[in-house]
Amino acid sequence: MTSHNRSGFRRIPVISPEPGEGPEKPPRPVRLEGVVRDGVERGSVVLVDEQDAVLAQLMGGDQALLRDGVRVTVTGHFVTGLMTTVQQGRPFRVLDVAPDADADAEVPPAANPADCE
Repeated sequence: MTSHNRSGFRRIPVISPEPGEGPEKPPRPVRLEGVVRDGVERGSVVLVDEQDAVLAQLMGGDQALLRDGVRVTVTGHFVTGLMTTVQQGRPFRVLDVAPDADADAEVPPAANPADCE
């Protein structure tokens, strides 16, 4: 229902959001551990687990630490509604990155089965 004021402009009623429907709360940070790998697209990096399965596509963070083969712990959050060209893992906004304290050296790349024949 609209009404007009004296100047001729329409008044549109304001509808307050229901509880829980207001502005979204910032996402709760998540901690992931794994090994950084170069993604399939130039300049992209992903985090993989011990079986080399992709956990996340890493966005942001200290690029000096996010090098191929480095075992790290990243803190951040998954980004929803974002399309990327990387097509590897869910986009993950890195807020903090720390090298794994137990890792003595970088992890070598996963073996290519074609190289083993």
